[in-house]
Amino acid sequence: MPVRSVSELNAESERLLDSNPGQALAVARNALERAREGGDAAGEATALNGMAAAYRLLGVPGPATESARLSIERSVAAGDERGEAQGYNTLGLIAADSGQLADGLEHHLRALAIRERIGDRPGISYSLNNLGNIYRATEQYVKALDYHARALALKIEIGDQRSEAYSHHNIGLVYRAMDDMVRALAAFGRALEIREEIGDQWGEASSLNAIAQIQAITNPRDALAIYERTLALRRAVGDQRGESSTWKNIGTLRLQMGDPARAAADLQRALDLTAQVNAPLIRIETLEHLSEAEAARGNYAAALERYREHVTLKDSLFNQENSDRIRSAGCRPRMKPSAASSRLRCSSTSRRWRRPRASAKPWCGPASSS
Repeated sequence: MPVRSVSELNAESERLLDSNPGQALAVARNALERAREGGDAAGEATALNGMAAAYRLLGVPGPATESARLSIERSVAAGDERGEAQGYNTLGLIAADSGQLADGLEHHLRALAIRERIGDRPGISYSLNNLGNIYRATEQYVKALDYHARALALKIEIGDQRSEAYSHHNIGLVYRAMDDMVRALAAFGRALEIREEIGDQWGEASSLNAIAQIQAITNPRDALAIYERTLALRRAVGDQRGESSTWKNIGTLRLQMGDPARAAADLQRALDLTAQVNAPLIRIETLEHLSEAEAARGNYAAALERYREHVTLKDSLFNQENSDRIRSAGCRPRMKPSAASSRLRCSSTSRRWRRPRASAKPWCGPASSS
């Protein structure tokens, strides 16, 4: 069997990342060893960033952060600004996963500045997308829509369908946070269409999970059926973080349906999974709903204990210092006025999309058009 080059190994690690992060990590480690043997600083930096991305998906933030920082150092040594920006991008994702939104914002702004300077258009679209997610998490919804709209326009122009689906999905998250469920459902539906067309099971599960959350408002039993499909997909691709989120949503829905015992069991499954992966934001919500479920069952001591855990974790992540840092960093001048964001606020993201009727059978999205 021929010996594969460092670039081939790094490409394979990237290809495996979503479907099998454990294998992606092993391949990236192999690439790192080869790069160091050959004195390939740029290849070493890429391998380290691949390791950071894999560690992140595996829910181990410490090694992820260390690998990303080493990747930046090696990129700078190699004079590779594109790699340096990717390292900051990965650091931003890791920080946001951990609830360190101010740090995440600073890393993503730094990545964006480098990408703008070198004209890395795909990279710019990724940074705009990630910044939009930060602004949504901090409830700056108009700003979030603006960044996502610019990211979406650039991705469509480039022809990056996989990333385009992420932008539609993230726009849906903003609209849902704004209680605009019609536009949210349209955006999630468009993301699902694309993901089914290109065979992105990881993303498909994310879209279904989001759609079920909206279905739960009017059709809770239909939503449960969609959640079951979501769980199957997330288990198939090994997405434990996503699985924890879906169990949280199922438990919350069962609580709303008046079944606190089953709700508590489902929420406990979510809580157990968040202990295995780096998912503090999901854990915060799960603890809050588990407290409500225990109270509904009459287990007031357990309810109080869960509520205290919820408050302690939330206060550790969302405090005045972090809020001030986010708003200060967010004062960076915009690249240019965005007509795309205005169009998003005035129209649906997909004319082909139709909201499911309340009387319809369990809805699992449009069939693939491929």
